[in-house]
Amino acid sequence: MTSVVITGMGAVSSVGLDAATTCASIRAGLSRPETLVELEVLDREEQAPVGVTGHPASAVTFGFGGVGRWLQLATLALEDLCRSAGLPGGTDTRFWSSTLCYVVVPVLDVARFIMEPSCGSDAAVEGAFVRPLLARVKRALVPGRTNLLGRGRTGVLEALRLADEHFRRVHCERVLVLAVDSLTDASTLSWLAEHGRLKHDENPIGLIPGEGAVALLLEAPRVAVSRGATVVGRVGAVAIEREPNARFIGERSQGEALARAVTSVLSSDGGALPYRAPTLTDLNGEEWRAREYGHARVRVSRQLWDGDGADLPATSVGDLGAAMTALEVLIACRSLQRGYAVGDRVLFTSSDEYGNVGASTIWKGA
Repeated sequence: MTSVVITGMGAVSSVGLDAATTCASIRAGLSRPETLVELEVLDREEQAPVGVTGHPASAVTFGFGGVGRWLQLATLALEDLCRSAGLPGGTDTRFWSSTLCYVVVPVLDVARFIMEPSCGSDAAVEGAFVRPLLARVKRALVPGRTNLLGRGRTGVLEALRLADEHFRRVHCERVLVLAVDSLTDASTLSWLAEHGRLKHDENPIGLIPGEGAVALLLEAPRVAVSRGATVVGRVGAVAIEREPNARFIGERSQGEALARAVTSVLSSDGGALPYRAPTLTDLNGEEWRAREYGHARVRVSRQLWDGDGADLPATSVGDLGAAMTALEVLIACRSLQRGYAVGDRVLFTSSDEYGNVGASTIWKGA
């Protein structure tokens, strides 16, 4: 077990403008797909161009593009976190000076962001996104230090692991993790289409793009107890691996790295074995991702992982890119908190097209 507890959550997605509504909507199987006019494909029946289907948070991001969408989404997620967790405002320097913030964004792939100079480097994202975001939310929070993690899906797993290290060494009292991404802007849609990843009539095994932001407050257990915070989840083991046969180098993953990650997590988090509850996954309709997960499933011993059920948040909100793993953490915490999870912990997995994979468990809070 790590020394990390989760004491606050905030989110915005196509099915909810806060964490509670987002989780309730996903639990109910709701979705709000829309036609995206930013990219057209051929309708097979009508033989006419039509917009692709996506899951935009239109009430928040309509009229914005690129980093502008991130700003809209991230602001609401952070405000939701501060409000729902009852955090002190930005004027409480004692509280916020001991808070480290990790901002998780997509891998800054030149091919994806070639038309977005504000995403050309870490420094560019800092200037176009991070600093304007902190200025927007300064009345609600002012973290002592902010670091950018352009790691995509596994960025949140990295932040969880870093938080554990910080708390064990008493570097800080709490870590705020914000993950944000949008696959529904014009440049990203073109990038996805170029790689044959979008779902439409001519490509039924593609993804449906979505967008969203998730904010998580992590604290050392002693800190959470001392301030009387409600613990909504506890982070179990965390594992991150590298798959050499990645989607973007034209190889076919056999799930070896993901299997190692799951094996590491279940072998070290202290829970009862085998794990039989449903697994939260980031499967999104892409064939390569399903194949990787399936291969990993059969590679892990039944003595460790014997649950065949899987929960797929992407069926409600689409693929959230870099925010997908944070959404899994959010759903795991909420399901344990509300009592509809099977057992006292939830296993979740994550993988991306660059070969980064990982897994972790979330345990029921106090």
